[in-house]
Amino acid sequence: MFVEREDGIENLFVDISNRSTMPFQVFVGPRGDGKTFSSLRAQTMDKVGESNDDWKLKENFDDKFIYLRRRQQDIQIATSETANPFKGINMKYGTCINPKYSSREKFSRFYSLDSFGNRTCCGYGMALSTFHGLRSVNFEDVAHIVFDEFISEKIALKMKAEGETLFNLYETVNRNRELFGKPPVRLTLIANAVDLASDILMSLKIVSTIAHMIDKGQARYTDKSRGIYIELLGDPRFREAKAETALYKLTADSEFAKFALDNEFIDNDRSNVRKVDLNEYIPMVTYAGMYTLYSHKSQPYLYCAEKNPDSGQHRFNRSTLEMFRAYYKKFYNQNTVFNRISFDSYATKVALDSIINEMKYRRN
Repeated sequence: MFVEREDGIENLFVDISNRSTMPFQVFVGPRGDGKTFSSLRAQTMDKVGESNDDWKLKENFDDKFIYLRRRQQDIQIATSETANPFKGINMKYGTCINPKYSSREKFSRFYSLDSFGNRTCCGYGMALSTFHGLRSVNFEDVAHIVFDEFISEKIALKMKAEGETLFNLYETVNRNRELFGKPPVRLTLIANAVDLASDILMSLKIVSTIAHMIDKGQARYTDKSRGIYIELLGDPRFREAKAETALYKLTADSEFAKFALDNEFIDNDRSNVRKVDLNEYIPMVTYAGMYTLYSHKSQPYLYCAEKNPDSGQHRFNRSTLEMFRAYYKKFYNQNTVFNRISFDSYATKVALDSIINEMKYRRN
């Protein structure tokens, strides 16, 4: 039976709104731990005291936010009256922040209604997949982008070039404000531990960093030179309390619980990531001047590394990708099945898997 803690239920939930000053912040955590709630609360309310109840609606919304989701369908649902992401905030603090979706413009506006009945636009709801149609819009009033559920579930088809599309979106919103001495737009990326092989994580070049954090039990990482902060959330108090609820009693020790409750990337096997002595290997082929497949000199083993040796090996690039697949796809996959291939990093494994095994994409 679940019993309320003496230090209060509120203290079980995370507040990610003031964790770092880096312009790019990545948070991966269990379901329902307060990531989205606390981030959106900080966009529309000001902290005025020490307790979790000491928040008040902002007096002005000169600095607006973008609530970003991956697909158009996602943002249409998320900004409906039923799925309003501010519903919990409205109930707790008595605010009245509601979305209005425009099918013509293909994005939403969030409006705040104050005690005098005045309605003010405080932010926008948009989709990554259709943002290209908004590149001519002026976003000088936007100071923060909150990208919710940026890692897609396994059942969702991939979107082509998600990382590059996100960078283009950020460029559109941020523009040249930094050249005029203004702070950069902050981008907060929020997700559950669904898939470490996310195109956005790959594009951010932090897959290996996160894999290393997991292996070392490291919760926080900051790279000031790149302006990025990463946090793997997981308060044991939250896990303990959540584990006593009906669903997690039912699914105890299951893969679902490991992902949803323990924040584990259960589908990402990193056992074949290791360092080897490359002097024992011969380069076979290099793709795009970036990834090289090596064969062992005396054993039936392969090794893939993010290297570009000059050893006369076969070379392919993006224009000859189909030829590369024709020659090496079956060979690569057979050695994968028989566990005869290893990688210098998990990021290399993800990249080669996606390059060699053609993926199906959807745009919206």
